[in-house]
Amino acid sequence: MAEVEPQQVLRGHFGEVQSLSFLSELHLFSGDFNGEVRLWDLSSCRAEYTVRLHDTNAGVLHLACLPNHGALVSQGRDGCVKVWALDQTGVPDRPEPLHQAATGSFNFCRFAVWAPSSAPHQVVAEGIAAPAVRQDLRGVYLASAAHDPSEVAVWRPAEAANAVVHLRQNAAETKHGMCMSLAFLAPAGEAASASGSNISSIASSSLGGAPGSGEGAGGGPRYLVTGYEDGVAALWDLRSPSRPLGSARLHSEPVMCCDARPAASKGSKGDAAAPAEARATGLDAELPAAAALPAMSSTPASYDLITGSADDAVSCCNLRPAEAQPVRLAKQIKLREAGTADVRIRSDGKLFACGCWDGRARLYSLRKRGPLAVLKYHRSQVTAVAFSPVTRTLATASRDTTVALWSVYTTAAEAGRSSDA
Repeated sequence: MAEVEPQQVLRGHFGEVQSLSFLSELHLFSGDFNGEVRLWDLSSCRAEYTVRLHDTNAGVLHLACLPNHGALVSQGRDGCVKVWALDQTGVPDRPEPLHQAATGSFNFCRFAVWAPSSAPHQVVAEGIAAPAVRQDLRGVYLASAAHDPSEVAVWRPAEAANAVVHLRQNAAETKHGMCMSLAFLAPAGEAASASGSNISSIASSSLGGAPGSGEGAGGGPRYLVTGYEDGVAALWDLRSPSRPLGSARLHSEPVMCCDARPAASKGSKGDAAAPAEARATGLDAELPAAAALPAMSSTPASYDLITGSADDAVSCCNLRPAEAQPVRLAKQIKLREAGTADVRIRSDGKLFACGCWDGRARLYSLRKRGPLAVLKYHRSQVTAVAFSPVTRTLATASRDTTVALWSVYTTAAEAGRSSDA
């Protein structure tokens, strides 16, 4: 298993860095324990802009950049989720958020965001959409733990702060405790934004879409994964929120993080055929759908789900929403030390990264579910991981106040050769 050094290290935060989100190939947002957010220019490795988006006592728990909407979503430990308008340089263009929701949840569950994959790819050099499509948040949905931390609320920030769907654990069934992690399922065959996916009219009971496709009526999603305090992960159909489609116990400790993507069909070449202009500029925040995802399996759709926990395992699962048993554990990868803070599947579906409590980031082949590399630099817990949209540079954040950038297995061919080894 390979051991490599970071390409660059970003320093400047005065508190533990807790979240990362790429604005574009050359710009990265990072948020810390003190509520400060920095926008980094990765060509110079300097912070272009620094702003406090949450109170010092709340900190920044999570960030998600929506370049095609000219928006940044932030979450504090005070239960507030805020949507900020960005100008065309990526800087918040007003002192107050566009939208704000007091979720009433004060645990460590990070929100999930779904942004329309059909949004026009009119991205300028800095990665922000042209003014005609900026700050149009229709179709953007957010999910977070609710006032009752065992429940999940899904709402549309462009319309109202009131939830359009509540996912509640059935009183007649086993209680799983607090919701600790969330992930939308992207529609099969479509690309979603790096930070989420798309819902259209969840509030309506007429949400359509082919079974297992991940889409509802009007191109919206149907499914949400929830990870709970007792180690159980559940799959919900947002059209029928009265009870989950299915669940499975994946860990002996709380499910701290999860990520899901449509499963690649056999023989898929990933996104090796990405447009030459996208590779040349390296600035598009999202690739066109045909390039950003591998070929998808036929209906019923299947998904890869990766979960991390406070225990000493990373779980690899198969999700098949149309089947009687939709959540199946495929393999558990044992860790030397307990604790995984964040997981992220790369856009080409070749590998995934784990940020671990022992200060290491680990790369694994998604197909073989075997180790590829251990990334050792940080002196404390790795709290967040993120891949850049084009070159697939990996960013890792840590409690040691630094952000490291890694160039490892950056092509599908490299990851494929290693996973076959």
